[in-house]
Amino acid sequence: MRGEGQWWPSDGDRRHEPGAWRDASPSGDRAGHGRQPDRGGGIDGVPRRHDVWRPPSDAGTGVHGGRQRAEDGRRPPAARCDSGARPARRAAWDAPSSHGAHRPGRINPDIDLDELDPSGHARRTAAAGRTGRGRPAGRKRKALKWVSLSLATVLLAVLGAGEYLYVHLSGNIKSTSLLPDGVTQAGEVPNRFGQSPLNILLLGNGGRVNAQDCRLGGACADTASAADTMMVVHLAADRSNMTVMSIPRDSIVHLPACAHDPTDLINASLVHGPACAVQTVHDITGLTIDHFIEIDMSGVVTMSNALGGVPVCVTNNVYDSYSHLKLPKGTSVIQGTQALAWLRTRHAFINEVYREQAQHMFLAALLRKLKANASLTHVTTLYSVADAATKALTVDSGLGSVLDLLSLAQEIGKVPTSRVTMLSVPTIPYAGPNPAWKQQLQFDQPAADSMFAALKSDTPYTKP
Repeated sequence: MRGEGQWWPSDGDRRHEPGAWRDASPSGDRAGHGRQPDRGGGIDGVPRRHDVWRPPSDAGTGVHGGRQRAEDGRRPPAARCDSGARPARRAAWDAPSSHGAHRPGRINPDIDLDELDPSGHARRTAAAGRTGRGRPAGRKRKALKWVSLSLATVLLAVLGAGEYLYVHLSGNIKSTSLLPDGVTQAGEVPNRFGQSPLNILLLGNGGRVNAQDCRLGGACADTASAADTMMVVHLAADRSNMTVMSIPRDSIVHLPACAHDPTDLINASLVHGPACAVQTVHDITGLTIDHFIEIDMSGVVTMSNALGGVPVCVTNNVYDSYSHLKLPKGTSVIQGTQALAWLRTRHAFINEVYREQAQHMFLAALLRKLKANASLTHVTTLYSVADAATKALTVDSGLGSVLDLLSLAQEIGKVPTSRVTMLSVPTIPYAGPNPAWKQQLQFDQPAADSMFAALKSDTPYTKP
């Protein structure tokens, strides 16, 4: 039986026009994690799915994270389009984070001058500094003076409305406690330079928690919803790199006392509040979770609209009649309800592995778009994004003000986009005694603990 949302191009055996969109009945098997394919006729008597959509392969990002590949056991084909994504270089740095100091007058090798200044001015300036060439000192001082005066003028104009904007944006933010009452966790251990890593839990709430969410369709009464997305964002102590670790929502784990059931899907922890989700992730990974950020469904719509869309890339046509995601082969700029459909679809991407890769692609493109607009020449766009984001977010009390969120954004902004690694916690099919969970997952040990240990020690993760 064909999986829902998979597009099947016509061939000599099918009586359809080339390039026709095909919708199929939903598969009774949820992606078939761990099944070995029939090397002859394929799974369930259907020919192997050579043309089912898969996200572009990105060997450098580590997005497989040790998890099983798709049910046909093959690696996703290389992308035949350009989403604008730059592959992250996993474990590409040569020294641990404690080696982050550089002598004055030397160019920090971790700084990507091409990324900071595509025109090449920064690289030419650096080269001139090494050879002694460049503008005379007097001209440089005059230029810096005019730049400083111009910047000060712009800042004064912006700050003139700063109090109103600060009060307005701060009033949008909803905050709550980081952990359940009476629960504590050890703090991060600084390195020898006094720098500490930072772990932020990202939660995507799939419930209809407000009027804006309800207008997107679905059951409005579903206010206590499980997490649609769970990711841990790890910032290295020296901010030279960042790792985004997805936790498959269908993983069966032991839940803490804040949850009613001692064993359940990990995403069920959010039903009992974000603090319970934080404690759950802390307990199973050993990581100190410094902050959490929960975003509701309408927030994805409004933020993507404020940015003018986010580019994504697929290697085949995509159609999912459940989420209404429909994209042609190649690069598309998605926003609004299409962006939400991209993140939430359960049927277009074969299984949870590829769904997570699609979420990684969207997040990476979103970060690049935000960085591209992070200047005073895009004040209107920045305000629109900030207004949309603060209305859609629930955060811990440590991020309860605009200044707190701005400080976190500045820390994330220190990491070059080329040094962002995307991972997924390794999983295998559930092998426990509960037959109701036979379609679910469990962590693949010791591979999962190895990944957690690497993040906890602030060292690059190497796939075993």
